[in-house]
Amino acid sequence: MRTVAATNESPKWASSLLQQRLGDCGVFRNEASHCAKAILHSEAARADGQLCDDVGAVLAGNAVYIRRCVCDEEDMRIYDRLKAELVAATGANMCDGGRIEWSRHEIFENPMGISATFNDVVAMLAEYFDLDVYATRLNYYRDGQQWKPQHHDSHAYGGRTTPTGERLREDFTVGITLGATRSLLFVHEASGRQFDFPQRNGDCFAFTGEVNNTFTHGVPRVSTPIGDRFSIIAWGRRRAVNERNGGRAMDFSDVWLKDGSEVRTVDDAILAAHQLVSRASAFAKPTVTPTPLMQVNMTDGNNHKHGANDGGSVSAKRKKKHRLQ
Repeated sequence: MRTVAATNESPKWASSLLQQRLGDCGVFRNEASHCAKAILHSEAARADGQLCDDVGAVLAGNAVYIRRCVCDEEDMRIYDRLKAELVAATGANMCDGGRIEWSRHEIFENPMGISATFNDVVAMLAEYFDLDVYATRLNYYRDGQQWKPQHHDSHAYGGRTTPTGERLREDFTVGITLGATRSLLFVHEASGRQFDFPQRNGDCFAFTGEVNNTFTHGVPRVSTPIGDRFSIIAWGRRRAVNERNGGRAMDFSDVWLKDGSEVRTVDDAILAAHQLVSRASAFAKPTVTPTPLMQVNMTDGNNHKHGANDGGSVSAKRKKKHRLQ
């Protein structure tokens, strides 16, 4: 079991992109708890002990959502550079509206040799999250009708072998969105309940193996016309667990314990999730009241063949683990 690394001093960053973004923003805020707590909005959900345990892991920092991580939402320069480099490297044609037309595929596995911008983003993510990166991918979504089904990451890429012969696997997934806004949907496999992370231009998501084991994730279709989107994905293993990559959540500003104190630690987060379990009558005052509750916006169409009915729910049956993002 790796321990949480102390972070008494600000790191000296090597990535110029990371230096620039932290210079602009000051600090990255993990807003995952704001999104994930919506899954517990109903009395039935709060009475599900397994769900509360698994959401507790999300609240404890095992999922990350950072807005405006690599750029501001309205700043399309990184998106434009990435698109120009891909067109130059692959000979892809430009379609109406600036969309790329590839003749064969719209996924690049480990495309480190074709885009300096891609490399810069991966280097920033690896440094900030303290990762040994084992594999990368560039996905291209032409429009809102292109989607990815709900799935678990397979953690199939091996890293280094320890002196005892143990083969270390990746334990962390991280991604960046560039271009049109989409949604990253998480579905609790045991209960079928769900929450999502918005993915706007520049936004970052990440999660640990613990979240990957209990939640599927995917990118639903959207019914309204939208532009194209790149997602840059990296899988790796954390060198040390710290507050940036799963040691604890960065922002619990609106989640409170029963006694009114703020959630500050991993143990606090798990306790808060358990305190949401109320088997009293419907008239009893809830023990924890996160306010205001965020409602999951399901208007972006989760009606793909692996997923939802018209009500937006997703089957809780076990999905085969495969690597789609």
